[in-house]
Amino acid sequence: MNQTRRFPTAYIATAQQSAAQVLAGLSVRQKLVAQKRMFHASSARGEEMLSQLDPTAMTEPMMKIGDLANHGLTTTLPTQLVEYCLEYAHVTTGLPWWATIMVVTVGIRTALFPLAVYSQRELVKTNNSKPEFDRLKQKLDKTQARGDTIMSIQMSNQVANFYKDRGIKPFRAMMGNLSIVPFMLLMFLALRDLATIPITHMSTGGLYWFVDLSQADPYFILPTLSCLGMMGSMELQSRLNSSMNSSPGMKLMMRSMGVLAIFFTYALPTNVFVFWITNNICSIIQPLVLHNRTFRKWANIGDTIKSTYVTKDASPTKMLMDRLMKRKKEKFVVRHKQSKK
Repeated sequence: MNQTRRFPTAYIATAQQSAAQVLAGLSVRQKLVAQKRMFHASSARGEEMLSQLDPTAMTEPMMKIGDLANHGLTTTLPTQLVEYCLEYAHVTTGLPWWATIMVVTVGIRTALFPLAVYSQRELVKTNNSKPEFDRLKQKLDKTQARGDTIMSIQMSNQVANFYKDRGIKPFRAMMGNLSIVPFMLLMFLALRDLATIPITHMSTGGLYWFVDLSQADPYFILPTLSCLGMMGSMELQSRLNSSMNSSPGMKLMMRSMGVLAIFFTYALPTNVFVFWITNNICSIIQPLVLHNRTFRKWANIGDTIKSTYVTKDASPTKMLMDRLMKRKKEKFVVRHKQSKK
């Protein structure tokens, strides 16, 4: 498509001549930056934008390793490490910023993938032992209802040591998802900080309609794609994991939060949305891989045993919360008895 059709015919010749004179003395990187600015110039401002494309304006130095350190970042150490990682990847690969963010995101998610595989193994163990644990707990409740003190004490010890004797810790089943949380937080803080530093050249690191990665998306396209990807990944994981069966009310609340997130995040710089969209794609691909039969066999991930025993909830998160609430209740009862004495 001929890009000159964007300009009024009255000054096409002038625009072409000015552009040719400016581009003649520029390097390859500077020419790409100039062409992006000309391409996104509106018809009403085309002549004004071209007049600004002089060699002195386009001779901004390329980013080097150590520029962020010399700039004197005021962020905390974990965020600085992520920023230096982004800087190193951007400078060494020569990729534009949008591609650098995607590569770093995929690289870190790939590095965290073995932990997700380990969590999946533990999740299978926890889910397969849940029916037996519920049966044992039901027997304990019946024993306590009969008033059999000796048998109640014995069964209480069995319930308390059930997972310990089998080497199962419900917390391990959540490690894969929990490990992504600090990564997402640090990447968000790092990208938001880099968008405010002029030496990173984020203003020319994008493509298509979001060339300036330091500004918000004026068309709300990236915020919408990001929120749709988040809801899609949550829906997929809920369907694939039998232990994540949520009530209709909970599903409606999560979907509503996904829609409302568009209005709360639309003002963020577009580099954050490039990261979120890439991360959402990884979050969709990962459960598909983890539930692939061929991969599960290769990674030694067992199958979830379908039990005829009906349980209200087999979620490891629910199990952990129940245990914490039970301990809290027991401590409250002990303190209440001591206060009466």
